[in-house]
Amino acid sequence: MSLDELARLGEFIGGIGVLVTLVFVAVQLRQNTQAIQRSNAREAGNALITTMHANNTPVLSDIFVRGSHDLESLSPAERVQFDNSMSTWLHCFEQEFFASRDSPYLEEILAPKRRVIPANLSTPGGSQWWSERRLWFTDYFVGVVEELLATPPEGAELASSVPETTHPER
Repeated sequence: MSLDELARLGEFIGGIGVLVTLVFVAVQLRQNTQAIQRSNAREAGNALITTMHANNTPVLSDIFVRGSHDLESLSPAERVQFDNSMSTWLHCFEQEFFASRDSPYLEEILAPKRRVIPANLSTPGGSQWWSERRLWFTDYFVGVVEELLATPPEGAELASSVPETTHPER
């Protein structure tokens, strides 16, 4: 084998090595992207859990139940608390939808949210609140919510966290 043939063989083997390296890097990038997307979804889920835990007080629960049935029944201070609670809750969902929108394998995480959102925003107060406050959210998420409200997924009617009856007035 001549020196010229060895050089061509070396170039060929080097080319295969570069191709194998590129395939390896592509696989690693894909796995890293998926890990980041899962991490973002997990972080958004943890923010939701923290929010739900912080709002789990008898006073805020009463405000949420009354506001979901009739926003006008709330005092101005209670309305601010209701607004904060609803917007925080939906912003956590918004982050999960963003984290998952390019990741079909995370769709399972969103399935319960797709049922809970229309269930809670279909209450009289929830519907009024959404129509007044939807501009607080991104166009992407508004589109998601509007689609869910127009065609709620199966089980949405059972997913509401708002009891059918309100607490007696204080």
